Amino acid sequence: MINEINNLREEIFCLKFELETLSDVLLRAKSERWVPGYLFLDTEFSHLARYELACKYVNGLEVLDIACGTGKGSYMMAKNGEAKKVLGCDLDSNAIRYASYRFQLENLNYKIENAQELTFENKFDVVISFETIEHLVDYNRFLKSVNKAMKPGGLFLISTPISNVEFDSKPNNPYHIQEWGFNSFQNLLQETFTIKKIFVQLYPYSLIKKDAKIVRVLKKIFGVKDKLISQDSIIEEFTYQYSDEQLKIKNCGYQILLLEKNE
Repeated sequence: MINEINNLREEIFCLKFELETLSDVLLRAKSERWVPGYLFLDTEFSHLARYELACKYVNGLEVLDIACGTGKGSYMMAKNGEAKKVLGCDLDSNAIRYASYRFQLENLNYKIENAQELTFENKFDVVISFETIEHLVDYNRFLKSVNKAMKPGGLFLISTPISNVEFDSKPNNPYHIQEWGFNSFQNLLQETFTIKKIFVQLYPYSLIKKDAKIVRVLKKIFGVKDKLISQDSIIEEFTYQYSDEQLKIKNCGYQILLLEKNE
């Protein structure tokens, strides 16, 4: 009886959380928090693609998912990626509560943690941090904290939006404190880690010149905003197939770095 009451309480909490997310998306045009099934499809697919990439690097390993949010990505790595153990961490206690109820597995746990003050040392084989660093006041402290939490030779998979300038201290996104250009972000990470691979997750519409006829026609006839003239983004390893100019287009997408902890 007690378990049934607890389950009902958590189900009500999760439903309320989901409705608030839906209201944020539809009424307030806010979609910063990933709650599976309650975001626009292109945003949903972008998140899923990043964690599908992460699943390729976690088999049989101990994994830390920083800023795990509502837990879907942590769940994917624990189940699809067959990680030995996954610990999802987030500063938001409500997100952790939601994740703990909606996404449960024996090899998956959650904990409230501050990304800039992680309480682990030499513990994880792989650390994941998607769409985190641009939100943090002290990103250098965060990187040191991640480095400390990793085992020697451990892997660090991190993503962030690509800015059209080298360093933007006042991004358009109100939730971001800073953003980096393609090369400047890599330079920042190379101070602490070794870059093994670079991936890009670009939106095809962003590679079209702003004065392209298709964009002007869609805007004029349908009143479509730039950010909505898009297709599903895909993740591909960066092999210099895009020029610096293409990667400097505003809102072109994300870069994802696979890094190794320096000995």
